Amino acid sequence: MNAEIHQAHVHGEAELMLVLEHNKLAIEITTPAANLVGFEYQASTKQEKQAVAKAQAYLRQANKVFTLTGGDCHLHHSHADFSSVLTSHDQHHDDHDKHAHDKQTHEKHSDHHKEHEKHAHSDHKAHSDQHGEVTASYEFECNNASELTAITVNLFSQFSALYKINASWISTTQQGANVLTKNQAQLRLNR
Repeated sequence: MNAEIHQAHVHGEAELMLVLEHNKLAIEITTPAANLVGFEYQASTKQEKQAVAKAQAYLRQANKVFTLTGGDCHLHHSHADFSSVLTSHDQHHDDHDKHAHDKQTHEKHSDHHKEHEKHAHSDHKAHSDQHGEVTASYEFECNNASELTAITVNLFSQFSALYKINASWISTTQQGANVLTKNQAQLRLNR
């Protein structure tokens, strides 16, 4: 998405930017990690890593995150960036689990893991002062974009710490902004 969101880091709130241009719909959501997983530091316990995995799995399912009214839109691509709460080692470990390794490679990985643990624990205090954010982005192809009239954001029922989404949208002909809440989670595109 070309537009960047630069708002204050406020717990309980998220920023949503929507761009509708011709037959392409792009949506980006940025929120403090605490709203989705309950913390903003590098996940280290099994429970923290499970919370991140659960939030990632949910955000990857655009049909659960959004309900599109009209437009005949289909997801082309989605991405959820949790790098603020996952170490690069955790991401590497996920890839590692997908591949078979011989004993020597496994021993090298084990040594790397021990070294990484020393590094991670010494840096934990430095990371604890950071404001970790999560960004999720979605790209849709719409067969009839001019018929897209509303988008309902379904995040409130999944993430109880989230209570407000500041939403902005722009199309080739109009723009607008709304505040979404649990009781009013639909972004109407004034067409």
